Amino acid sequence: GAGSGFSATLNRPDSQVPYKITFQGRLTNNAGQPITVATAFSFKLYDAPSGGNLLFTENATITPDAQGLLTYQIGTATAINITLVQKMANKLYLGVTVGSDAEMNPRLELTFAPYAGSLIPGAVIQASLPQASQAYYGVVNGINDDYTDPSNVGLFGRGAQGVSGASTAGYGVFGNSSGSSGSSQSAGVVGQSTAGNGYGGVFTDTAGSYGRGIKGTGSTSVGTGVEGSGYNGVSGFGTIGVVGAADNTASSEGVDGSAYSGTSSSVGGLFNSYQGSATNVGLHVFGKGTATGGFSTGLGYGMMVRYDGKAPLHAGDVVVADGNNSLLNDTQILGVDKASPSNAAAALGIVHHRYLLAIHSDLPGKPSIPYTDDQATSFGAGDLIEIVIAGQAQVKVDGQAHIGDRLAITASGSLSAAKGSGESIGKLVGLPDKDGYATVFVNLK
Repeated sequence: GAGSGFSATLNRPDSQVPYKITFQGRLTNNAGQPITVATAFSFKLYDAPSGGNLLFTENATITPDAQGLLTYQIGTATAINITLVQKMANKLYLGVTVGSDAEMNPRLELTFAPYAGSLIPGAVIQASLPQASQAYYGVVNGINDDYTDPSNVGLFGRGAQGVSGASTAGYGVFGNSSGSSGSSQSAGVVGQSTAGNGYGGVFTDTAGSYGRGIKGTGSTSVGTGVEGSGYNGVSGFGTIGVVGAADNTASSEGVDGSAYSGTSSSVGGLFNSYQGSATNVGLHVFGKGTATGGFSTGLGYGMMVRYDGKAPLHAGDVVVADGNNSLLNDTQILGVDKASPSNAAAALGIVHHRYLLAIHSDLPGKPSIPYTDDQATSFGAGDLIEIVIAGQAQVKVDGQAHIGDRLAITASGSLSAAKGSGESIGKLVGLPDKDGYATVFVNLK
């Protein structure tokens, strides 16, 4: 026979691997005399006091002392893995077998050390810890010192809300990164939505009168308060870096950017397409846009119109208003046709690219949102197109022309140096390439 007992010791977080369970007991024979010779033991963990599932087995040979007392660290010969440790959130039972005897009955229920009880599911850990006296930030700290893989996590939460933070005097959730890779791996907080119709990786809301859903501050010389990037656009709809939506109140703003320092280099909002010569768009305003203090651009100004003509339309063609206007999402869209010398007085601008529409089902009213189609080389009736109304455009130029020449529409629809004081489209500011396309500064005045 054997008399036995055991205790489980919770080690410090930084020394929990490998995991061990301390087993202590006194081994005696049927007469109550201590057994002091090496003896075979078998330790098994189950999820029920009888029957149930066998979760762990370890065999060991233990030599008690002169009084028959023994101490053994279960997990020495067979490692206790993290999967088993996670199961310790529920009740587990230890079965002990000595020598050729049957397994002791009843099994021993694992119980926690007093402080370990603060880690059971639903437990609340509460303390008042002045930051000045702490090596780390919180009452609970998750630390992973393995930096070899950017996906390694210090603290992980999963649930209907994976991680929730609330604060009355600071940050609800705070993230800090000292990485410098220039990618999401060096971000303080990263949010990702993997559902096909997921609303967003990070979603914020405010219930206060002047609260901000998202506030970003760039504190360094090139710091960015909020940066949004859209990658891997799919056919039918492109990805979006930042979306801002305002409700129906008079002062609502979807996205607000302000420069307070008053210096010449202060910018309230910066939008960059990185490829100004292509159809990438730094800032697209669908509907009405206003600029009370002036607006500057390195390329030009564009406008969305709808093509109503029958002849094929191409980038660089001049279009004229046809008076057949329509509405898209309650915004008036002008109808246009291909220009000719006879209708040049109604010229509006020069064709740049085509738009396609995608229904944005997660916004109020499910509006049709336009996105750039940079694959189309010709456009037909009913297509939504962007035209350059002022600024740079690439246009086919016929005949001899010189920098600074005013350009007018020819019978073929291309441009050539204007003669006399007739209607002009703009001025030649770049010589034609091998295909005859030149840079024109569009100015319909």
